[in-house]
Amino acid sequence: MKETELYQPIKLYFQSLGFHVNAEVKSCDIVLTKDDLVIVVELKVNMSVVLLAQACNRQKKADYVYVAIPRPLRFSLRGKWRDIISMLKRLNIGLIFVDLRNSKNRVDVIYEPKSMDKSSPIYRQKKGKQQIINETNSRTLDLNLGGSTKESILTGYREKALYIAYCLERFGELSTKQLKNLGADGKKTYSILYSNYYNWFRKVEKGIYDLEDNAKEGIHKYPELIVLFEEKVNNILRQENEQT
Repeated sequence: MKETELYQPIKLYFQSLGFHVNAEVKSCDIVLTKDDLVIVVELKVNMSVVLLAQACNRQKKADYVYVAIPRPLRFSLRGKWRDIISMLKRLNIGLIFVDLRNSKNRVDVIYEPKSMDKSSPIYRQKKGKQQIINETNSRTLDLNLGGSTKESILTGYREKALYIAYCLERFGELSTKQLKNLGADGKKTYSILYSNYYNWFRKVEKGIYDLEDNAKEGIHKYPELIVLFEEKVNNILRQENEQT
């Protein structure tokens, strides 16, 4: 079993409760957002000290933190699991079981954490939470799998770079101004082109850029995004035609 197998059932469960769900955000397996509320879920195939350490660390970034594991074959609120849940209560970490033994993939919230003490030092560390909110807001689609370890993550930054690459593939050489007019990020377009983190862009002359050959593989890795990019550019061009 892989951690990624737990992601989809949890995603569907929390979407049914009105949460916006993103995978692999700022080292968190799953981030759930609703208004100003941020919840983090860490995935593992079994309960471990490493999992609890990760969950405690995530409390610096979220209002609530859960750990999620496959439902044990034998579960009882006595003995071993009574002690584990008692420990989770002390740490204020929630517990989720995912039953993958049938097609329904049932999700059970075994323990819900309580609201964090607003006087605690952890609660006052707002920077981590705001970074998570900013990152989730910068993503158009959730195309990652929670619990991924070796896959490249589609971050908000990567999505912005992909949009620039799409425009250059579609129209050829463009200036930073033209890219911004086509809907590229007004604040980060120049820095994305200048830093060229993915080695996708080639400077033709001052302020003018084109694509490297290796960029095409990166662009077409996410066909769902390409559909949205095409729609966005077509709408911009249509509006320009209507104004002239």
